[in-house]
Amino acid sequence: MVIYQKYTAENGDKRVLAYSNQRFKITRDGQKWASADDFEWQNRIYEETDEPVEYDGEELTVSDTLGMLKELGVNTDD
Repeated sequence: MVIYQKYTAENGDKRVLAYSNQRFKITRDGQKWASADDFEWQNRIYEETDEPVEYDGEELTVSDTLGMLKELGVNTDD
């Protein structure tokens, strides 16, 4: 399933982080990504693929990623 995590960037922009909760790539308009970060006003919808996300080195969890965003001053509580 594609998860959409809304947050506010440090500069005040409303953003949405999209990713698969099963660690599959997501797709839109023929492009595939491990995750996507868009402006909230774009209202982009993604589909989950059956292609697993490949990581080089240490894997990051969603909690790790959200923690790093908070360290950068991004409000992820929206």
